[in-house]
Amino acid sequence: MFRTMFAAAVVGLCLTAGPATAGPITGRQMKVQVFFDGAEFDPANLTKTFTVDPLFPTQSVELPAYGGGGSLAIDLFDTGPNAFSILFTVNTGVTYGSSSDGQNLVTFTPISASIPAFTSATIGTASPVFDDPSRVLFSANSVSFNFDSLSVVTGDTVRLDVTTAAPAAVPEPASAALLGLGGLAVAAARRRKARA
Repeated sequence: MFRTMFAAAVVGLCLTAGPATAGPITGRQMKVQVFFDGAEFDPANLTKTFTVDPLFPTQSVELPAYGGGGSLAIDLFDTGPNAFSILFTVNTGVTYGSSSDGQNLVTFTPISASIPAFTSATIGTASPVFDDPSRVLFSANSVSFNFDSLSVVTGDTVRLDVTTAAPAAVPEPASAALLGLGGLAVAAARRRKARA
């Protein structure tokens, strides 16, 4: 009985001493889609679903363009407990198409329900061609960048910084450890009482 209680205490302490809380997207699924003229463009080839992996976060998306396609690498990564960034890097220079509604969008939406609502999206750093805040659109469940009519060259980049609502409160490791120790004390008291 004592060995079981000791093992439970060790496991409880190991669980409370785990790694720091991940940010809002690591280990969760996001979807990337391209919209042109108000409709999803070529969903069979351009819609990507992926789980954000801190070791291998890069996904490549081919965007529509007149006179040929342009390749765009996309990195998503957490930057804090309530924040993540989306980094676009142009792999192939191109002039993106001009849509009738003025929106040629790359849109990110969460698939995992555990991703908190988005509360803001701003340009962090950008090549001059991308440095236009009006091209960033966001709602509680999507973030988009408007590539309409942009002429870009290989190596151009833009980083979007996205903040999310605070995650649900999780007990601190110290509180959980105290609860575990309290449970052990109750078990020990019962054991002593049973012997008496």
